[in-house]
Amino acid sequence: MSRKTLSVAVLVAVTSAASVPAFASSYAVSINQITNFSMSATSGSISPFTFTFSNDAAALNNVGASNVNSTDAAGACVGSACSGWQNLFANHSGVTTGFSYGDAQILSLPTLSGGLGAASAIGETRATAGVGYGTGSNALMASFNVVTAGTQLHFDFDANLIMQTILGAGDLGAAASSSMQITINGPSGYQFLWTPNGATGGIAGGSEVSDPFSLNQGIGGTSSFSAASSSPGFNASTAGLAAGFYSMNITMTQTANVQAVPVPAAAWLFGSGLVGLVAVARRRTA
Repeated sequence: MSRKTLSVAVLVAVTSAASVPAFASSYAVSINQITNFSMSATSGSISPFTFTFSNDAAALNNVGASNVNSTDAAGACVGSACSGWQNLFANHSGVTTGFSYGDAQILSLPTLSGGLGAASAIGETRATAGVGYGTGSNALMASFNVVTAGTQLHFDFDANLIMQTILGAGDLGAAASSSMQITINGPSGYQFLWTPNGATGGIAGGSEVSDPFSLNQGIGGTSSFSAASSSPGFNASTAGLAAGFYSMNITMTQTANVQAVPVPAAAWLFGSGLVGLVAVARRRTA
C-alpha cells in the first residue's frame, strides 16, 4: 500500500469514527422516608377527618408513565431496568442503562390517639442521551374542628433523606430536590406553616422544637446529601388555635431530572489509532 493510499484510508477511518457519537451518562435520585410521625393535641380537643393521596410520574425522552392511588401509587417506570421496582425506595446508581422511576407510598397514618404515620417517596433517573425525569409525592389532607379555644397541635417525626447527582462529561444537567411542608388553614386564613429547613425559622404560627436538617433543598452537578434523624427528630407545635373549622395539608415530594447529550468520541482514541496506522505505513515503506 502506498503512503498516499494509506493516508486516504487513515482519513476515512478517522472521519467515520468521529461521526459515531459516544454517549455520556447522567444520574439523579432523591429519596425521603418519613417514620414515627405523630400528632397530638397538647391542650383542648379536636375531631378530625383524614384523606390521603399518593402519586408519581416518570419520563425518559418522549416516553412517560404516571400513577395515582389513595395510599400506594404503583411505581411509574420507563425503561426495562426498573421493571418490577414497586416500593423500592433505594439508590439504583449501579444501573447503567437509561431509566426513569418514580414511586410513593403511605404505609400508615398518624392518629390523635397515638397511631404513628409513615410514608416514602422517590424520584430517580439515568439518561445516556436526552432527558430523564422521575418524581414521587405523598399528601395527607385532613379537616378538623377545634372544640376548645387555645388548642395546640404538636407534630413529631423522623426522616431519612438521600440525594445524589452525577453529571456526565458534556451533559447539560443533573439535579435532585426534596420538599416537605405542613400547613393549616383556619377561619382567618393560614394559621400554621412549617417548612423544615434545618435552621431556626421556616415556621409561621407556631414554634420549632427540633429541626435537624433541611427537607426542602436541592443539589446538582455531581454531589450528594444524606442525613437521617432519630428521636427527638423533627418537632414543632402550632400556636393556640381558636375554636372553629380547620383544614390541614401535609405534603412531601421527591424529584430527579437529568439532561444528557451525545458527545464526540474521545480525541485521544482517534489520535492513538492514527499513530498506529502511521507506524505501520513507515514499516511497510522503509
